[in-house]
Amino acid sequence: MFECLTEQARQVVEEARNLTASDDANGTGTAHLLAGFFHEEESGLSALLSSCGVTLPEILPWLKLHRGGGDGSSRQMIPTTSGFKRSVDMALREALALGHNYIGPEHVLLGLLDRCNDDSPCDARQFLDEVGVETARIRIAVLQKLDAEQVTEGKLGGLILQLARSIDSLSLLIDEADISNSETRAAILREILKLMHVKRELQSKS
Repeated sequence: MFECLTEQARQVVEEARNLTASDDANGTGTAHLLAGFFHEEESGLSALLSSCGVTLPEILPWLKLHRGGGDGSSRQMIPTTSGFKRSVDMALREALALGHNYIGPEHVLLGLLDRCNDDSPCDARQFLDEVGVETARIRIAVLQKLDAEQVTEGKLGGLILQLARSIDSLSLLIDEADISNSETRAAILREILKLMHVKRELQSKS
């Protein structure tokens, strides 16, 4: 899967692994992946995350506290957690859902947000919960970024379509993951409702 990523997306993954080594963590997790976006400048996702309330000065100490303290073994082969791998896998689904023939850093971030919404433990979700940032807010910002040209020209059809596809993707996530935890299911449903609300607002303006 990693070989399918664009150069920018690979840089995010590589920076996440570098952070793992510097923290002496036992494996590269989803919070490392989230922090990796701040070390890739070309895509502009670091500024996007900051505008949503996610900042590097907050996430780095959090990583030290929650993900540091490895066994000091060789850093030549740093393992990735199942959550990290799942995030990258979900990036492919996001790219396909949006009709894109590449997997860029935006798709990786969307995949990470999908991972934050499933029923398994997720350190990125834990961090976002602690700083009070909702995944729906980041998702909408990423979709707006991907559709920026259409938005600036007043052509909202593309963004509305992307929101619809994200709603479908999250709906499938509930079914495919067989999520039984009521709180997790409720959180995903709340995000779907927020996306549907934004979609209706845009439709009223189109």
